[in-house]
Amino acid sequence: MILLFAICLAGQVSVRFCAVGDIMLDRGIRRVIENNSIDYPFEKIKEFIRGYDLAFGNLECPVSALGYSTGKIYCFRADTSFLSGPTNAGFNIFCLANNHIIDWGAAACLDTRDIIEKAGLYAVGAGENQSVAIKPAIIVRNRLKFALIASVGPPLKEVIWPLLKPGPAQASLDTIVDRIRSVRDSVDFVIVSMHWGTEYVHLPDKWQKEWAHAIIDAGADLLIGHHPHVLQSFEIYNDRLIAYSLGNFVFDQRKTYQRQSVVLSAVFTKGIIDSIALHPVMIDDFQPGLAVDTVFESIASLIDQISPGLNHDIIDDRILCLSADRRSAFLTPILRARFVAGAILVYHDRIIFVDNDGMRSATNLIEDGVIIDAEIITEPLPTIFALIGRHNAGYAERRVQYQLTDGRIRELSVKHTVDRPWKIEKGDIDGDSKPELFQAVSKMGRFTKRRTNRIQVFTRDGACLRPLWFSSDKEIEFDDMMIRDIHNDGLADLLVMSTRNNVQEIIVYQWVGSRFVFDRVLMTGVTADCIKEAFL
Repeated sequence: MILLFAICLAGQVSVRFCAVGDIMLDRGIRRVIENNSIDYPFEKIKEFIRGYDLAFGNLECPVSALGYSTGKIYCFRADTSFLSGPTNAGFNIFCLANNHIIDWGAAACLDTRDIIEKAGLYAVGAGENQSVAIKPAIIVRNRLKFALIASVGPPLKEVIWPLLKPGPAQASLDTIVDRIRSVRDSVDFVIVSMHWGTEYVHLPDKWQKEWAHAIIDAGADLLIGHHPHVLQSFEIYNDRLIAYSLGNFVFDQRKTYQRQSVVLSAVFTKGIIDSIALHPVMIDDFQPGLAVDTVFESIASLIDQISPGLNHDIIDDRILCLSADRRSAFLTPILRARFVAGAILVYHDRIIFVDNDGMRSATNLIEDGVIIDAEIITEPLPTIFALIGRHNAGYAERRVQYQLTDGRIRELSVKHTVDRPWKIEKGDIDGDSKPELFQAVSKMGRFTKRRTNRIQVFTRDGACLRPLWFSSDKEIEFDDMMIRDIHNDGLADLLVMSTRNNVQEIIVYQWVGSRFVFDRVLMTGVTADCIKEAFL
């Protein structure tokens, strides 16, 4: 089992994400790098990209010393050292699902993926077989969990690579939809990348729009496209943004429309995609840079022409995309769970039950506060445990229990507390197939009058929660916690992040009889703002 566990220090409650189109590091870009430096193509844009927690780009060539040329008309391969250019500029997610990643065969393709991952970065969209290639990449950052799925669209001109060989994902729409649905309920956000469309055409093909709408309908929160080497339409569909093509980013093509590009940015917060924006870019002397003045106006005008109906404002040299029901934010559930009768969606301000026909059957609006965090247990009856507090408080003042009965969401109980709960999770720690509930609270000491993080464990007795075990302020010191079965033995373990002497550690505790006891230090971090992802 692989678990990506990354938790940042208090106060960081959102993830800043950006995405660009094609990054190609061979041919004319190779000559530019050799005549200048590895970092030269990114010098004008690097400070901007470095301002984001996650930065995505389509790597339009293998980066490897392995393989043999496939003899294509355009056959790219970059030196392994060239990867330092985009990584020094802040890029940490690379899409390999494109028609050039196999220009030097399977060996170079897989080597590129391995080089990226060994550098502690993320590669998505290629693998030893199609099942691996289309597998979502899971990224946890600042307490938010993302799934990234990448694929080449239907054959661009012909079958680009035999499906039985290692290479890029070439998934059918049904497969993409299936992958989205398989991961949708276990992550906060799903981002899909598609390498598709007709080159040098600003409008997407009819089939692209059909695929895009199906991908959003399946549960994707953002769809990013590339391959045409020019900007294509931007569309807001069902309150989700579709970028059919972001165009070139680092490329050696010279015509003006081939050098017009954008950086797409978004701020992800639990339950909300906020501030989705397009930052116009012009490539000059093989260097992308933020567009200003008349260049900005020309790219903004092009986006207007090719994106009919796009709801947007222009603010501070960026094109801010606006959702239909809220002028600045795209709402998304903070939690969702499927069961026999349908699905429960938990938002900050409401809980919704959707039946198997996709019809909204029941809605419960949250009054006097917002849901900070929630957990759902589906058996024997779907029950929602919601932590509710004031907007932007970061902690809850009460825990409310709801149950879905006869198609209606009913409030069962309300527990007011001064312990300031801020996180709730579930897990079966004793093997009885009945998950316990774990609540992280910030509790005031009786004598010290100092708040410390504590863990409270509850067991369920019908509709009631009964205390099972509460930690003391010295028993387990932590900044954050997760409940996961890391031993793969059917029993949930307690993982906490603790900071001692400004060094962060991930520590594992196991349930033994009637309490949690120390198991092992899983990872010792570094003196940085965020602990690095640990692979278990």
